[in-house]
Amino acid sequence: MHEVMNQLSGFPSGHLLVVDNGSSDDTLKYLNELTASETRVSLAQEAISGTYYARARAIEQATGDFLIFLDDDAVPRPGWLNAMLTALLSAPDVGAVGCSIEPIWEGPRPPWLSQRLLREIPVYEVAADFSPARFPSFPPAIALGIRLNGCARLWVSKERRTSYPLGRKGSLADGANFQMVAGEDNDLCEIYARNGYRVMFTNSTRVGHAVPKERLVPEWFLKKFRSEGYLRIRLSRLTGRPAVNWHSIKMLVLLPAFAVLQPVRSALSLATGLLVHAYYLKCVGAWQELLWGERLKPLPYEAIGRTDSPPGSEGASSERGEATT
Repeated sequence: MHEVMNQLSGFPSGHLLVVDNGSSDDTLKYLNELTASETRVSLAQEAISGTYYARARAIEQATGDFLIFLDDDAVPRPGWLNAMLTALLSAPDVGAVGCSIEPIWEGPRPPWLSQRLLREIPVYEVAADFSPARFPSFPPAIALGIRLNGCARLWVSKERRTSYPLGRKGSLADGANFQMVAGEDNDLCEIYARNGYRVMFTNSTRVGHAVPKERLVPEWFLKKFRSEGYLRIRLSRLTGRPAVNWHSIKMLVLLPAFAVLQPVRSALSLATGLLVHAYYLKCVGAWQELLWGERLKPLPYEAIGRTDSPPGSEGASSERGEATT
């Protein structure tokens, strides 16, 4: 919180919006005291638990030209806010920007925890500055900057809230008809991409992301990989793509190969054996969703009422703009 406020001091039009998503400790008391003493900080509350609902509330209440998400377990590094806004302002057709994410270890890193597994936390290094992101490898919303326009409003529309709620929590008990395993940030980036905006990665800045001790066990990663198999097929259907496409066919055809390797995993190194098992479960999840998953009606992706310059406009904006974090 303090680091965000320090960086926000360089932006007179900037504002910090904190969404309390059903906290059960003294968080709400602290936030009320903070908003009472800081005029550039405001508080919003979202009763339905889950990252999608919390971020949707932020979009509904944010003001200004841009919104930059930052999860409660992420810590911005020096210069982060300036770099994110610079990337968003670099051209009028930049709709969303993600950055590198480095680990904040809450326990010793196990020897089997490879860089590939770290991407599931997520922790990763952006390879090239201002490189394009494409489905299904969009930046996560942990520290995602977006242009506030009709694309953001489409993401918080009633249909997405109730028909196919995205995210890991909140859902059926809250009146929704369907629950996905994740994918809300992927869906948000997909909306921008479908409406002519570029979704980009920048390696000019980064945030730290907490890696809690409970995730430093093989079971957590195996469960995550399996859910990713389901998710890949479900997202393909929701975006209107064929369930069997270039992104999913690799998992489908590789299942026999990973199945053959299962009996010999013990002969492999711990890291390699775990990764082989993780990919096997991911392929199994994809096959199960392909064969028995619900045939989902594609979500709408055409945004109405954009409020900024049309995609493809020449030149970059010279205005710093207002931002909400």
